[in-house]
Amino acid sequence: MIPARDRFIALTAAAYTVLALAWIFLSDRMLSAFADVESMRWLSTAKGVFFVLASAGAFFVALHAVPPPASRGGERRLLETLAAELAPGRLPRWLALAFAVAVTLAMLLLRDHVAVAFGDRPLLILFMFPIIFSALLGGLGPGLVATAVAALGVDYLGIPPLHSFNIEAGHDLLQWVFLIANGIAVSVLSEVLRRTLASVEINRRLLDSVISGTSDAVFVKDRTGRYLLANAATAHVIGRAADEILGSNDSDLFPEPAARELMARDSAIMAAGRTQTHEEEVSTSDGRNLV
Repeated sequence: MIPARDRFIALTAAAYTVLALAWIFLSDRMLSAFADVESMRWLSTAKGVFFVLASAGAFFVALHAVPPPASRGGERRLLETLAAELAPGRLPRWLALAFAVAVTLAMLLLRDHVAVAFGDRPLLILFMFPIIFSALLGGLGPGLVATAVAALGVDYLGIPPLHSFNIEAGHDLLQWVFLIANGIAVSVLSEVLRRTLASVEINRRLLDSVISGTSDAVFVKDRTGRYLLANAATAHVIGRAADEILGSNDSDLFPEPAARELMARDSAIMAAGRTQTHEEEVSTSDGRNLV
């Protein structure tokens, strides 16, 4: 079985490679629409700054989410691991706010040098990315800051009359209002997500404390029979270290006849879909008979 750490690193590197190549290809296609060198220079700088800021934020989350080297199994899946990194407290408040301002300003610079008819195409959709990214990393505050910076910046630089905070056309005002509404909605939902994740993490730690402190053997398996959780009492009964148990199944821990019986019992319990009580007799790998 590929260790969780190696699998996570491989998936992260592959995702970064794909996204970076896509960004280079698409942004270079956009640069080709410019005829003058000055516009190409500004746009190249803007897209470079935006890429650095966005990738730095992604790397911050990814590096904090790398599983430890000893993690064998029972590990969280990739999305679960990344979700845990979005919980409050992972990123300093000031850094999240600074990132929200910087990545939104970079997008404003990028949008301001796109070769389109600005009066007809404010391109407000571009600003949803920095708003969503900031809200996911920092929650309500950074999401609202990114929304405010995007709304004021695009109003001043991209919506006629330019270099003014007035909005002449009704359809431009409607798009601008929806940008703000979407930014607020994303920020609120991201904060709810982060608070929920924090609550789940607290409950998990409390459960771990209770389970680790009891003298009863307590364990949890997934649908494939792989051990996701095993307390010290379980490790003592089985005669293996807890790290060896996590990620293993019954075939790895018990002789084949006993393992088949245990897995068949588990399948029957899941098929019945109700709580059951059983008395089982199993033999361990070192020859002990357990009840």
